[in-house]
Amino acid sequence: MRQSRPGAAPGPPGGARSTTPDGRYEVLLKIREGGMGAVFKAREVSSGSVVVLKTLRPQLGDDETARRRFFREGEMARGLSHPNLAAFHDLVEASGGVFYMVLELIDGANLVDLLDEGGPLPVLAALDVAAQAADGLAHLHAHGILHRDVSPENLMVTRDAAGGARVKIIDLGVAKARDAEGLTTTGIFVGKLRYGSPEQLGALPKGESLDGRSDVYALGCVLYQLLTGVPPFDAETPQGYLRAHLFTGPRSFEKSDPEGRVPEAVRDVVLRALARRREERFPDALAFAAALRDVRARTAEETARRTGRPRGEVEALATEALLGVLQRARAAADGRTHAVDERDLATAGLTGRLRDETWEHPPAPLSGDGDLPTVRLSAERRGALPPATSASGTPAGTRSVLVFLAAALVVVVAAASIAISRRSPPPAPVPPAVPAPVPTGALLLTASPWARVTSVVRESDGAAVPLGEVVTPARLVLPEGRYRVALRGEGTGPEVVLTATVGAGAQTPLHADTPGFDLEAAVRAHAP
Repeated sequence: MRQSRPGAAPGPPGGARSTTPDGRYEVLLKIREGGMGAVFKAREVSSGSVVVLKTLRPQLGDDETARRRFFREGEMARGLSHPNLAAFHDLVEASGGVFYMVLELIDGANLVDLLDEGGPLPVLAALDVAAQAADGLAHLHAHGILHRDVSPENLMVTRDAAGGARVKIIDLGVAKARDAEGLTTTGIFVGKLRYGSPEQLGALPKGESLDGRSDVYALGCVLYQLLTGVPPFDAETPQGYLRAHLFTGPRSFEKSDPEGRVPEAVRDVVLRALARRREERFPDALAFAAALRDVRARTAEETARRTGRPRGEVEALATEALLGVLQRARAAADGRTHAVDERDLATAGLTGRLRDETWEHPPAPLSGDGDLPTVRLSAERRGALPPATSASGTPAGTRSVLVFLAAALVVVVAAASIAISRRSPPPAPVPPAVPAPVPTGALLLTASPWARVTSVVRESDGAAVPLGEVVTPARLVLPEGRYRVALRGEGTGPEVVLTATVGAGAQTPLHADTPGFDLEAAVRAHAP
């Protein structure tokens, strides 16, 4: 890991910049933010190269586990080089306890954006995307690394030098070297429940460990969604996902693809990747990639025969359709990009002021993020304050005179009002005063492995936030103040109660480790 000193690179003319503490990178735009840190688009001052900076929240710099995970991600990525993996450039410890990684900037969109923009992909395009992703996973596995979080969010598509579609795997944040120890507690799930393999959810015999077939399963989930527009497993609770992956199985293609758009041979390949028992899946990612390319070739031949077009033209049309969706998804994503402000820089431990000409979009309003539930505590209507009282030292006689004069003044004003009202129309009613907006901030709630938020109470007056069904991860938008948050994990374990202060416009991370979670017991409890 590189250790940088402040002022390592001179800044360009044109005023103050928002930079890393060592002065090496100028921050341009915020791409996204999470509980562990933020991701920024940045420019290297010395070369002008545009890159991605992934930062660790300064508050977590003293957290040994968080820091080790961050360093581990960088060290794993350092030795990797593959066209289907996002390139790693540097891992830096700057002054002031600021840690950041420098990564390749991928000028594209992730699969979530593609699905949102265009729905299911053409079958040939979906198979190509999955085959490239399998190639990248095979490279990871060959280096002894399991990704453990293969999902549409972590697969991006961009244009390659030849103008075709290139898939890039990103985010090794929860990846694990097969021989690593001590960073993942047994029985703790990492990744996304919608795409987690049965082994990740507890269906693993004692003495055995995860292997590349877990990532093959997750990629099979992604491919199913690319082909049909819906994930193979869906539930409203963590328990529901446990049951779906371990017992129910994926939803049938007859329900997700009633028109029969996905050929039977393609369905067979997907369902083999989604086999509950890993022994029944493809033995590794290379074998999965080979099967995907084989069925893609057979599907292209069949389409060419049915339509009378050359096979090359059929494949080119599928790629052209994918690139068209990519172009629209990139335009939509650009409109959502969050311009950086000083709060963002402080959150990431970065420094400097902003140059107005840098920003193309106004800062996004504080609101719910994606699928995270948003809870707002309404401002309370203030009642009239009681009049202030104090002892009067006015002599009695003087008070009598004042009372008399006041009464006379009331009579005069009343008479004048009557006279005016006879000559003028009544005044328009005064609209009610609009209460001033209450400053708000956000709590970013996470838990290991997950938790249900049972209550959120404002400490200043005991006001409870009205909650529906809120399960971590969640983002709660609240008026500024200090709050007491209670969470409960799976089973009968005790509640975890934490406190946090919400600042106006700030996003405050709050993480809980829920005790008493027994993954094996949860699996048994939800067995049919």
